[in-house]
Amino acid sequence: MVPPKTPKPDGKQLLPTESEPTLLFAIKELLGGSIDFDEWWDEWKKGFYPRQQTTTNYKQVDWKIPKFTDIAPNSKSGCRTIEYWRDRDAQESSVILSGTPSDLVRHIIQLEYEGGAGGTSSISGKNSKPPLAGFPAIKLIFVQPLDQFSKNQTAPVMGTKIIRCVGYTESDRVAQFGSAEKIKPSDVKKWSTAIAKIFNNYKWSKGRGCLSYSGLSARLQGLEGYAYSKTRADGIALFTAMLKIFDRKPDDLCFFWSENNKPEEKYKVVQAETVVLGTKQKLAALRPIADVTFDSAWLVLPSKVTIPMVKRGVVVYK
Repeated sequence: MVPPKTPKPDGKQLLPTESEPTLLFAIKELLGGSIDFDEWWDEWKKGFYPRQQTTTNYKQVDWKIPKFTDIAPNSKSGCRTIEYWRDRDAQESSVILSGTPSDLVRHIIQLEYEGGAGGTSSISGKNSKPPLAGFPAIKLIFVQPLDQFSKNQTAPVMGTKIIRCVGYTESDRVAQFGSAEKIKPSDVKKWSTAIAKIFNNYKWSKGRGCLSYSGLSARLQGLEGYAYSKTRADGIALFTAMLKIFDRKPDDLCFFWSENNKPEEKYKVVQAETVVLGTKQKLAALRPIADVTFDSAWLVLPSKVTIPMVKRGVVVYK
């Protein structure tokens, strides 16, 4: 008896049914490659707006605009590692995320679930590190000198850095429980004097590289954050100067330097334009290269009271 011939596959037999995913899709899903993270991010940062006209508890006015930066652009592991901020204005509140595009999306959405849409900050490590919000903060402002403007530049490049006064409080109740020391005028005077000495004519060389200072040591020092700078050494010098206000030194193991492979293409000098109320406006350049000089320092209290400390090397706190 002659066995029946096995029919040759014609390709159509390999097609899935309507209820089955394709093999290619399954493989991509397993590898985490089915999501274009950058495309997803463009939608996420806007709060998926405009949305379909359906009822939702997430109002556009409540949305905190997030941001991220790649901190390991040269990694060959196949994973993407980013530093992520739920609120781009809360510079001290960031977390490190790593994985495939699908992993990153899951991490970010989970952070939103844990923090809530109306949250103002997130604490990494599930409360394993002490929060910095609530401590008084010293805000340092840097401004590009007018005589260093480039051609067609209409506004100065500016820079702001914040360091928390860890261990101090303006609250009598908090001080009563011994959780922190009540801040005194003599403390502010001492810090102001130190700032005037350390930052007199200080220049921060802003650039396209990113130096982050992160970890338990950095957090306990009140200075967990990052700075765009021309070189790693420029960034370290800035963080070292800031810590010197409190007679502290940086932990070398907390520094991480990253930069884009093609910064000239990624951060073009030409400023983009937009139309605001019928008038063309130039958008701020991304990571401009400029030397910004120390201008002033302010003490910002949790009660939102802002006190001037130093102006161009002169102590103005009374």
